[in-house]
Amino acid sequence: MKKRSRLVIILVVVLLCGYFLYPTIKWYGFVPQDAKELATGSNVQIKEYSRGQASRDLRALKDLIAADPTAALPSEYAYLKDAAKTNYKAMKQSVPKTWTVQALFGGFFSEQGMFDAAESYYRTTLVDLKTLSNKALQLGLDLRGGMSILLGCGFLRGKDRQQCFYLTDFRGC
Repeated sequence: MKKRSRLVIILVVVLLCGYFLYPTIKWYGFVPQDAKELATGSNVQIKEYSRGQASRDLRALKDLIAADPTAALPSEYAYLKDAAKTNYKAMKQSVPKTWTVQALFGGFFSEQGMFDAAESYYRTTLVDLKTLSNKALQLGLDLRGGMSILLGCGFLRGKDRQQCFYLTDFRGC
């Protein structure tokens, strides 16, 4: 085997390892701990959290529009722009060039539509993180308990033959 073919095989193996380890690296390295805790919850918990966050955002946007309707849209609510753009196009109206709080509210048919868009954003984010956690390798099984097996060989007294034995210890089951 030539050096070049060995190098190609090594590069292919390294690239495959990187491809399969990417979800694990992303989950453990780049997802904040509080997002991990939310994403590992049940679907009902994710739904309740999403509804709570959506109602909090809607309440804050109502306060902003009451204070100053022409104020620029804060960056924390920029995720609602895409749904508002889609609604503007569906209503056959021009999409605003500068996004204000009033322009954002004009992009939704009702407050319920804005609430649904915000809830969908939060839910989709957490469900995507939940999917990522399912793809990641679960590290630390030895720290959470599990099964350990001890293999060994011993001599029986009175007999010259060797007998192998094993002991199992089931911890954390």
